[in-house]
Amino acid sequence: MRPFGALMPVAEAAARLLTAVRPVEEAEEVPIADAAGRVAAAELLAEDPVPRFARAVMDGYAVRAAGGLPADWPWRLVLAGAVHAGETPPPVRAGECVQIATGAPLPPGADTVVPVEETHRDGGTVLVLRAIPAGANVSPAGADFQEGDLVVGQGDALTPARVGAAAAAGAAALRVYRRPRVAIWGSGDEVRPPGASLGPGQVHDANGPALAALVRAHGGTPLAGGTLPDREDAVEAALGGGSGADLTVVTGGTSVGERDLVGRVLGRLAEVLFHGLAVKPGRPTLGARVRGQLVLGLPGNPTSCLQMAYVFLVPALRRMARLPDWAPTRVRAVLSDSVKSPPDKHHYFSVRLAAESGAQPRLPRAVPAWKESGTISSLSLADGWIEIPVGVATLAAGAEVEVVLFG
Repeated sequence: MRPFGALMPVAEAAARLLTAVRPVEEAEEVPIADAAGRVAAAELLAEDPVPRFARAVMDGYAVRAAGGLPADWPWRLVLAGAVHAGETPPPVRAGECVQIATGAPLPPGADTVVPVEETHRDGGTVLVLRAIPAGANVSPAGADFQEGDLVVGQGDALTPARVGAAAAAGAAALRVYRRPRVAIWGSGDEVRPPGASLGPGQVHDANGPALAALVRAHGGTPLAGGTLPDREDAVEAALGGGSGADLTVVTGGTSVGERDLVGRVLGRLAEVLFHGLAVKPGRPTLGARVRGQLVLGLPGNPTSCLQMAYVFLVPALRRMARLPDWAPTRVRAVLSDSVKSPPDKHHYFSVRLAAESGAQPRLPRAVPAWKESGTISSLSLADGWIEIPVGVATLAAGAEVEVVLFG
């Protein structure tokens, strides 16, 4: 066993990892239905105006208001036909109107739509009860985009609205950056796959499925590597590069015990960016670069593993995927109980939110959910975490805190 040396501040380690990230360059074409959540690798320009025709924005009657209405008030117009969305409209001449539905193309000769509420129909005659300004209730051709307008820019995150805009412009597929591939390895002879029978001292792998879910949620493709035995040759073969992944994550084996082989192997093979952090939980977290490929070593304890994945893996993966920085929801709350913290470490402390009772709206309570780093329930029963900075030994009950929600 060998103790850690000087522990690095968590903010410095996170900055080192992000500096080493290289965004994915390869692109692929995907159907428009599969484009949401991806990042555009090429711009999309409108080939035609969108929409290609002027249309009614409400139900009513299309009229020629500019020089086409009677001099006497109220206006009496001859009904010359009707048009619905998707139909070819009849023309409108002076003194006439055409019944029109919302979204239907404006008839030739018309420039205005009179809302049906402002009219009275008597057989083939329509009486307009209130003056309507010319051009009212009409959406012009190209209201969304004119020919040549930028619909989607290169590097844009494809939100549902942008996917809809691309579809409105006629795109059936979009060119997007490939999702980063993330190889996920467990380690330790005691770790067994979920569902497998357990022998003495063995545990099911909670880290692999949790990390795979997190990778999918933040723009990556998880590649299940399996569990590495406690042998240096196996660890070296898995982490030595050449796996085809853009990022490798390994859980366990990064501490200072006799069988913690990941740190030992990467210390020999890799450029180590950091190893050993002034943080709780997650002190054994490791970042390295092996032949240009990033390797993130996370603690084997499930709470430490997943908490450090939020702090390190999520920002790095999103930068690799060219997605916007993660902006988790933050909620103000009041601590229900006092919390002690090691003053020499940055502390991530899991909490659940509980609504305050009473007639007057009050901040929710942040109730401690922390058990220990080896229990996944420290996070599964929590809604998020609070951060206690270095130098703070106690947060008193009743203190107002900011809760970062899991996402």
